[in-house]
Amino acid sequence: MKLNGYDIPAPITMSIDPFEIAKVNRTASGKYVKDVIAIKNKYSLSYKGLKPESMAVFRSAYEAGEAVDFIYNDDKGEHIVSVYITALTKDIPKYHSDLAQNVNITLEEE
Repeated sequence: MKLNGYDIPAPITMSIDPFEIAKVNRTASGKYVKDVIAIKNKYSLSYKGLKPESMAVFRSAYEAGEAVDFIYNDDKGEHIVSVYITALTKDIPKYHSDLAQNVNITLEEE
C-alpha cells in the first residue's frame, strides 16, 4: 500500500464503502426524481498502532487538504485512486506520547 508515493503499513482492517453523489428533486406532482452524478468510494483504514514516521505520512496529507494517490491491492489487482483524508483519529498512550494507538483513517475518493 502507498499513500502519496510513500509506503504505508497494511491496516488491521480496511473497508470500502461506496456512496452516491446525486441530485434529488420532486416534481410538481410530488414524484421523486434522482439523477445519479457519480458513485465514489470511502475507504476506512484501522490500525492498532502506528509509529511516528507512518503517522507523519497520513498527517501531512491530511493537513495539506489536497488530493493524494492511494494505491492498494485486492482480489481484482492493484488500484490507484485519488483521495482526500477526511478523518484522522487516534489515541495517545500516556507513557509514549510519540506513538499513536487505535488509529482510524477515512479516505474519500476525489
